[in-house]
Amino acid sequence: MESALMLEIVLRAGTSALCLLVAVGLLMDGRSNTARLGALFALGAAAYVLCHPAEMLDALGPARWIIIPLGDLEGVFFYWFALTLFNDRFCWKLHCLWPVLPVAIAHGVVRAMPGTFAAGIGEIVAASLILFFMGHAVLLAVRHMADDLVVHRRGFRVFFSLTVGVLGIAVALTKIWDAPHGVMTAFGQVEAVLSFAIALSFALWALKARDDIFALPEAATPIGEAEQRIDTIAPEDRPIIARLKDEMARGRYREPGLTVGSLATIVGTTEHRLRRLINQGLGYRNFSCFLNEARINDAKGILSDPDESRRQIVQVAFDLGYGSIASFNRAFRDATGMSPTVFRRRELERA
Repeated sequence: MESALMLEIVLRAGTSALCLLVAVGLLMDGRSNTARLGALFALGAAAYVLCHPAEMLDALGPARWIIIPLGDLEGVFFYWFALTLFNDRFCWKLHCLWPVLPVAIAHGVVRAMPGTFAAGIGEIVAASLILFFMGHAVLLAVRHMADDLVVHRRGFRVFFSLTVGVLGIAVALTKIWDAPHGVMTAFGQVEAVLSFAIALSFALWALKARDDIFALPEAATPIGEAEQRIDTIAPEDRPIIARLKDEMARGRYREPGLTVGSLATIVGTTEHRLRRLINQGLGYRNFSCFLNEARINDAKGILSDPDESRRQIVQVAFDLGYGSIASFNRAFRDATGMSPTVFRRRELERA
């Protein structure tokens, strides 16, 4: 066996072992959906790297019939993990299983009818689906990065998700392109090196970020009730919390386009420090959630007031700092379970 092939097999075996360790650690230590789906992603990645080259797959014996399906679905597992990691509002429901069926059917056709036209179509369909999942995962990673208050997750957005996403996109494109054997062999060797580096980075990150990312999130404390958590806030940070509380009490949250950076300047601290205080001191994972807590409380008061009954909801949204009625409706529904219109009607009928 040539040395390049042997090195690839060793790297893939090492990557699989690392991914299995991560999966076991997350399952044993995590109680959240993020931990469980992270473990599933790691398990799928462990299986995927063992599916190539052919010599390695042949050596697995009967275990290949478990490893191959898991490897085929690795892109779906990654997509689920990205959804729960980057979207705090994501709630697992039965319809989330839909990606499994088309991906499984496409790969089943490829393996049942190798070398046929149908297999070629199945390969393109499977690769196109994975391309979509990876592309959406990258979009999720970068879309709300400025809003994210969790330090370890912000770093993960930049490094790991983009790295894994770009690698997955490259794999999907090579399958759609039907690259020559020599190109695929070279790409497989590069993939083995990158996969090992990513798996090692993910393992170290998961160990470091375990409490912030994979534990069940604590309930956030509104800034007006910060005294309840004052014992958990360092003495040198308490003046900043006090100034933040004053600014919010004055209605600073109504300022359109308010960012963490601009608010940090107003209260006289650095952006990094304010992010940490709002996240670790008050329990908020996103800056928009921190602002929405105050904005929605204001909105409830306005919509419940008979004297404000003629005030249009769109005007309420703009007065509270929202850039559109759609973003206000979404935030209000997330907080109350109903639209502003329904809430106003109910409250005015009770008045």
